[in-house]
Amino acid sequence: VRVKDGRESRIINLGVFNPVWAAKGDRLASEEVKAVTAHLHRTFLSTDLEDLKLGYEAVEWLVNIGEVISLTRVSPVWMSQPDDADWLYRRRQITDRCTLVLQGRLGVICGRDSFHSNLGAFSLLGRDALRKKAYEPDFGAFLGTHKVRVLTFTRAQFQAAKELDGDVTALQKAKALQAASTAAATSRRVDKIMQPTMFGTSERVRYELEEDAARQRADSEDCSPRGFGLTTANNKTFRNLSTCCLPLPIG
Repeated sequence: VRVKDGRESRIINLGVFNPVWAAKGDRLASEEVKAVTAHLHRTFLSTDLEDLKLGYEAVEWLVNIGEVISLTRVSPVWMSQPDDADWLYRRRQITDRCTLVLQGRLGVICGRDSFHSNLGAFSLLGRDALRKKAYEPDFGAFLGTHKVRVLTFTRAQFQAAKELDGDVTALQKAKALQAASTAAATSRRVDKIMQPTMFGTSERVRYELEEDAARQRADSEDCSPRGFGLTTANNKTFRNLSTCCLPLPIG
């Protein structure tokens, strides 16, 4: 059934999950949020099961509050029985957490015959844990590669998204608050990078000034005539510093 509510025109940029990307820490990049939201909404959360159904905007809110975790396997990858610390799910152990694989692979053991399989990027485990009733997985899942990056969210978070999905005004307010929180976190990271030193300038600017001083010393030993104004070296330094939005006096 084709729909015309905008979903058919959404493009999922699968390239954002290229394993060569460095880990993003505890927050998804904006392109990842868009790709994950579209994937979850299209594949897992737009079903005929009313208790697991969410609108696109609510899914996006849920993705943004989920926890991004970069995991490292403790035991060697070739071991058929991983260390206890390498397991994300244990069969018949109650959990309220759903997991989406972003990078790497998870090994899964299920069934009476302990059938083994591997799940890679975009695979979702524990979807039924999002329902209101207690959930006991009928499988076990462990880290199948040395590094695995996952996105997880809990039953409580999903149920909160479910409530927001039924109230457009509350959902828009929640997303606005979420955007403000993200902007504030980004600003704090920038402030930390540009944190003033005892000399009143950032580490990056101080480095550039030291480099400029070294160039000027080298220039003073050059007997070739130079025109008025900035030297080539100073011009380059000024352009670099101007990208920091910190104007410097030109002597």
